[in-house]
Amino acid sequence: MKGKSLYGIIGILGLAAAVIPLTVYHFIEMADFDPNAALECHNADKTGMLCHSAIVAATVTGIVITALVVVFPFFLKIANIAVSALLLSGGIAVYAAVRVFPLCSSVKLACRYLTKPVLTSLGSAIIILSLALITVQFISFRKMSVAAK
Repeated sequence: MKGKSLYGIIGILGLAAAVIPLTVYHFIEMADFDPNAALECHNADKTGMLCHSAIVAATVTGIVITALVVVFPFFLKIANIAVSALLLSGGIAVYAAVRVFPLCSSVKLACRYLTKPVLTSLGSAIIILSLALITVQFISFRKMSVAAK
């Protein structure tokens, strides 16, 4: 039962990582739009904001995490450890999205004061819960293998 609840929590966090950057982030950007700060944050080719790549990476990773959690009941017990490892990788990717890709230097824009801390927290939580899930699954798998002997 512990594993299933951990999967559920990770799925919710993955969904949050997919939805928050696309909805809350853009809503706050438009509500508190500062054209001068936005000008500082455009890509060199002026096609979009610097944080666009981080937002896309976090959204795609969140969708993948959620999809893995939705289909996990169809995996064999041994494959659950591999799925948990993929969820761990997803958590690392969510965490790294705002660390690897450039963000605006202006603290007046939501990508700096909202998106970065939220995605860092979500990624960290997914990492910790995935490690807990892997531990629970290894213990369960070991108990099954000892009982089979």
